[in-house]
Amino acid sequence: MNKEQPSLKEFIKSTLLDINCAVIEAKKEGIPIAYRQYNNDILPILKTVEFDIAIQVSEDESSGKNKGAGFGISVVNLNISSDKEKTHLQNLTNRIKFSVDLFLGLEKEDNQI
Repeated sequence: MNKEQPSLKEFIKSTLLDINCAVIEAKKEGIPIAYRQYNNDILPILKTVEFDIAIQVSEDESSGKNKGAGFGISVVNLNISSDKEKTHLQNLTNRIKFSVDLFLGLEKEDNQI
């Protein structure tokens, strides 16, 4: 199955949108949201969403061709061999760690800070 990985940008954006939508839906179903005053605005309490992402680049050592970059949860090393030739795929992994502070539970019309 050759399913294309989403871009890092799309992954981060969809994750943040999904988290905020879940909080909004929970609020509409009666889950109370904590609020605090920030300057002159009453806003939900600021929350931090932390990301720890592994970026993988695969290279076919027999041809030297880059197989592209993607991200995922796990690291996989593949050794593919046949009687005719042996191919070794190497996955190089880098980690990106960062956090984003959000006022969770605000809808678009509320989000004019």
